[in-house]
Amino acid sequence: MRLRMVDLQAPGLRRERRGRGFRYLDTADAPLTDPAQQERVRALAIPPAWTDVWIYPWPNGQVQALGTDTARRRHYLYHEEFRARQELAKPARSGPGTGLVEQ
Repeated sequence: MRLRMVDLQAPGLRRERRGRGFRYLDTADAPLTDPAQQERVRALAIPPAWTDVWIYPWPNGQVQALGTDTARRRHYLYHEEFRARQELAKPARSGPGTGLVEQ
């Protein structure tokens, strides 16, 4: 899959607390109605404690979601393929002369 660079300032889907659960709104602030999109968002397993949640509207973004925890720290959920590529690149970044030790 070809992953897209993500503009974190661009409009995205958002999460809004609704009773004991959440509802998800599209970029026009209308509730998500597409079952495939709803399932993709649920599969991200965004922690319920996160606030100010922003979700990338397409499934091929490097960053899939971001939110703020109760300590006001920003957290990112990355695409699985992007994380796998980053893991493969780690040994190359920790070679001789980098100051990093292989574990």
